[in-house]
Amino acid sequence: MTHATWVLAGLAVLLLVGKGLQVLQRRTGIPDALVLLALGALAAQSGVLDVRGLGKLVPVFTTSALVLLLFEGAIDVRVEELRRSARATLLLTCVSFVLSTLAVAVVGFLLLGMDVLQALLLGSILGGTSSSVVVPLVRGLRLGKDLQLVLTLESALNDVLCVVGALVLLALCQGQALDGWTLTLGLGRDIGAALVLGVVCGGALALALGTLRGRGSSFMVLLAALFLVYALAEGLTGQGVLACLAFGMVLGSAPMLLAWAPGGAR
Repeated sequence: MTHATWVLAGLAVLLLVGKGLQVLQRRTGIPDALVLLALGALAAQSGVLDVRGLGKLVPVFTTSALVLLLFEGAIDVRVEELRRSARATLLLTCVSFVLSTLAVAVVGFLLLGMDVLQALLLGSILGGTSSSVVVPLVRGLRLGKDLQLVLTLESALNDVLCVVGALVLLALCQGQALDGWTLTLGLGRDIGAALVLGVVCGGALALALGTLRGRGSSFMVLLAALFLVYALAEGLTGQGVLACLAFGMVLGSAPMLLAWAPGGAR
């Protein structure tokens, strides 16, 4: 068989395994993401899977899965739920970022012999939760809707804090002058631009779906728009995750999309 045939066969097996793990998750409550992570690590360590050959494909698959999972979760979120979860999300984000950064920094300082700034830099890079890990795990656990929303938003905001913290500490390690006001304005601009992009594109697509309704192309347009919003926001602001969340929330709150959805309502 050719290389392409083996790749297609491998994808087929992966899809079947994923479906089987979904069934297992519903019966046992074990998140399928944990099992897939364990299987991937085992395959890589045993030599069954040459991860070096997948180097360019892995980011594409993981990013695509993350975008779809974020959208799936965001489209069910309503404004009232977001308002109710905002305080808990901000508190959890700040506390978890500080504690995880300090925990990793202590290890770097005591065991690796780093100075304080270097240890804190390591902590800000490694200490944050990752959306690509947290989101699929949260979706697989039997958690309340509000708790799922808090953890999903926390993972997205934690990524932002990790980037900002790493940039600040890197500048301090290099002895550079740090303009906190400029950094804050730049971060606020990027986050605001990503949210505006997601909201505007979500509203525009909600109107467009009314025109495309019944023509059989709505799903493909929705999928294309989702990936385009992520690509634009990530390329322009580095906040593609936040743009996808805003995009999904706007679409989920749009009456026109609710009428288009199968069954007439969500």
